[in-house]
Amino acid sequence: MDTTPAPAAGCGPAEALLESTPDLACLFDRQHRCIYANRALLEALGRPRAEVIGRSLLELGYAPRDAAMHGSEIDQVFATARRLRGDARFHGPRGERIHDYILAPVLAADGSVQAVAATIRDVTERTAHEDVARRNERRLRAIASASSSVIYRLDPDWSRVQVLVGPGVENPPPLSRLELQAEHLHPDDHARVAHAVARAREETTVFEAEYRWLRGDGRYHWLASRVVPVRGDDGRVHEWVGATTDVEDRRRQETHQRLLLDELNHRVKNTLAVVQSIAVQTFARTGADRQAVERFHARLLALAKGHELLTASRWNGTWLRDVVETAIGPGMGHGLERFLIDGPRVWLAPRPSLALSMALHELCTNAVKYGALSAPGGTVAIRWEVHEEGGHPRRLRLEWRESGGPAVVEPQRRGFGTRLVEQGLRHDLDGEVVLAFEASGVSCHIDVPLVEASTA
Repeated sequence: MDTTPAPAAGCGPAEALLESTPDLACLFDRQHRCIYANRALLEALGRPRAEVIGRSLLELGYAPRDAAMHGSEIDQVFATARRLRGDARFHGPRGERIHDYILAPVLAADGSVQAVAATIRDVTERTAHEDVARRNERRLRAIASASSSVIYRLDPDWSRVQVLVGPGVENPPPLSRLELQAEHLHPDDHARVAHAVARAREETTVFEAEYRWLRGDGRYHWLASRVVPVRGDDGRVHEWVGATTDVEDRRRQETHQRLLLDELNHRVKNTLAVVQSIAVQTFARTGADRQAVERFHARLLALAKGHELLTASRWNGTWLRDVVETAIGPGMGHGLERFLIDGPRVWLAPRPSLALSMALHELCTNAVKYGALSAPGGTVAIRWEVHEEGGHPRRLRLEWRESGGPAVVEPQRRGFGTRLVEQGLRHDLDGEVVLAFEASGVSCHIDVPLVEASTA
């Protein structure tokens, strides 16, 4: 057996280089025996040099099928004097590894192939990362296909855009963003989109916009886009990645919903006007006292103002502070400084918004006539907070407390306003109400569950 190393491995500096490289390196003779192995290969095999040199592929631990395949490749290099590249799985002391290898001829002085040099790189981790990246890409394509979204990247300066994933899209080349916008963006949306782009680039923040885009069917469709900056380790923006979704159907439904709400609000106002007219005629004929008529009109007005608040938000809900400030309208004539209003931002669904509006209106009206606001130095404190307990819905706890007014005497009977406050909130909101007529001033504690509402 000729174990003399080839000239490339026999040279001191060359062999030192092979011994220091992390890649696996070896030489094979025509009988497929290893005649040289560097330190990295010996460590990968878990064997001393004496148990490697002179051994065949089978003896080195290769499976019969793999040994036969690599043996055939070594023969091919000997016969053609040409390099050959491939990858294979190898079972060794570290378990199954994936090797990327190159087989190259080692030529003698006369030009004949003296040996075959193999350089082997362990690419197990790299291959695993590539597999993960491919799976993520397939998953991303599936998500985009399922959502009908188009995902794309933009150059750092937004000059070019390249679609990455989208229905019917297959690796298109980058295109000029400005040319695309000039051809497809609705003329009325150019200024607004340009302003949003300039702001996102200047502040390196998220770009969000809805605009009309000329589609292949010759019609403008509403699209919603969101683009985020991608930063490198140096903190600089290296590219932008965005997603665009066709929201034409949603916009059409929103337009239809607005028309329906406008019609509903119109009818509600007409109905309230009819109720008011009927009440005036009824009170006039029955000889009801003036105070009763005024109370009825005030309650009807409070209901109308509650509806106006909800109309402004398209019946999505209202902020609690707006409800409070609207409901205490009857007391505003005494000066806003007579009220102490304090509490966090709370968004109310339509039902609790109307119920609290009517209850607070009754409390304010009572304070103006008989309570703290009927005296020069009287004040009303309205405070609220939100309580959260694990596993239970959030609850709103609101307190109405009067002070500085005349001494309070508990009424002998409960009037309509009192019943509206106590029973109305319990019935409408499944809440708890404690109305107390203390000598120092009326107080009301309201505890109701908070129903999540959209702030759109």
